[in-house]
Amino acid sequence: MEEEFYYKGKNFTISLDKKENLVLIDVYGIHNLENAEDFKSAIDKLFKEVQEVKRKKLLIDFLKLDKVEHGARKIYTSLSSDFSASPHIAIFGMSTIIRILLGFVLSASGRKDVKTFKKREEAVNWLKKQK
Repeated sequence: MEEEFYYKGKNFTISLDKKENLVLIDVYGIHNLENAEDFKSAIDKLFKEVQEVKRKKLLIDFLKLDKVEHGARKIYTSLSSDFSASPHIAIFGMSTIIRILLGFVLSASGRKDVKTFKKREEAVNWLKKQK
């Protein structure tokens, strides 16, 4: 039986799309330390409850994200290792500056399985093409 997962935090949701074999993460509003701690807790819960989560592709939506405060950024940076085993990660909706900076970071890390996009459709289409 395929697992179910849905978590709604104050300014984010995390869910599984079993049909597309995706983890969907929607981040919105202003993220402070409390939001980031809740997000980390939800990610920990996802990894405990869904056995095959590391084999699922990730689609991360930052379209409605307003701001990430300093304390939250530190926690989010530490989460990157949790997703290091994910086969493909598509991120969309970031501001141009953040997208460019993330592109430099990804280039330096050597990861070719993480891409940023302006629109959801572009991100989903890229994920569908990945094996």
